[in-house]
Amino acid sequence: MRERIVVVAAGLALCACGGSGGGNPTRLDQALAGSWIGTTTLSLPALELVYPSTVKIDVSGSTGNVTQVCPDGSGSFPLEGSGSSAHWMDRNITCSLGHFANCNNGAYFDYHSGHLSLGSNNALHLEGSGISAGCEVGGLATVIFDGSK
Repeated sequence: MRERIVVVAAGLALCACGGSGGGNPTRLDQALAGSWIGTTTLSLPALELVYPSTVKIDVSGSTGNVTQVCPDGSGSFPLEGSGSSAHWMDRNITCSLGHFANCNNGAYFDYHSGHLSLGSNNALHLEGSGISAGCEVGGLATVIFDGSK
């Protein structure tokens, strides 16, 4: 009987400390939250735009919100995930590209889907895809952001 009590007590202590699981695997890592400063590369069919940028991420449970996703600092979309990675799908976030060379005043990029992750070096990597128009040739486009706090 005494042996059984010790085993149960040890099991409860392990659960209370979180065991070896490292926390709730269905929640997004709070380390994702905050402002991230880095470089964005927007690859369009006819040219590549590279510019300094900042994105902000808010996290609550397994969901979050990314803001400042457009080159002018506007735009946001919700995301979901767990641990140090998240994704989004079926979003139509339109970003103006009219202030870039080789783009007309109505040029834009639409985010449709993507994912982000926090690397072991605490760097944020975000990749998105969508369509563009008004910068020489329109069509499928990708965006990559790499940054740190």
